[in-house]
Amino acid sequence: MIDDANDIPMLEVIIQDVSERRNREHTFKIQAELDPLTGLYNRRAGKEKIQYQLDAAEHSGTEYALLMIDLNNFKPINDLHGHKAGDLVLTTLADRFTQHVRSDDIVIRWGGDEILMFIKQKNHGLDIPNITQKLIDIIQEPITLEGEKTIMVGASIGHAVYPLNGLDLDLLIQRADEVMYQVKSQIKADNQKSTDSNELKA
Repeated sequence: MIDDANDIPMLEVIIQDVSERRNREHTFKIQAELDPLTGLYNRRAGKEKIQYQLDAAEHSGTEYALLMIDLNNFKPINDLHGHKAGDLVLTTLADRFTQHVRSDDIVIRWGGDEILMFIKQKNHGLDIPNITQKLIDIIQEPITLEGEKTIMVGASIGHAVYPLNGLDLDLLIQRADEVMYQVKSQIKADNQKSTDSNELKA
């Protein structure tokens, strides 16, 4: 409240448009949640979003599948073709995943070449073998590098089901990680058997 030259009380009002600032804050918040390379959720933001869905699931009885995906032989891609090629593989797979999942599913870049997915049950329930096979098919589609050279990558996928394998997020992650390493070990053993068999034939 201020007075004018005649000592008559006046009210001064300042109107400021904050929509631009709010838009910037919203953009910064989104950027803070995303992995800068792939555009997928980063680990921190992804875990928060999964926990939110788990909290809601306590009352809804909804089932979820947590899938831990580890790319096979990813390091040789970086070694043979350079890190730019490795980045292209990750961004290509991230695009494929986001195109095939539903809006309420969560896809996280968990580590260097690890992806975590959190998938809600459909009307007919969770079909883990079918989900896993579809993901493998998506991953194994050829990827074109610079110079028109194409490569293929594979993956080891472990899973855990909420609430069957646990109610706690960290426990579900641990379970899926254990299964993933079992799958990876089995793939290595099968590849070794194939190599030994071919050497015997030769």
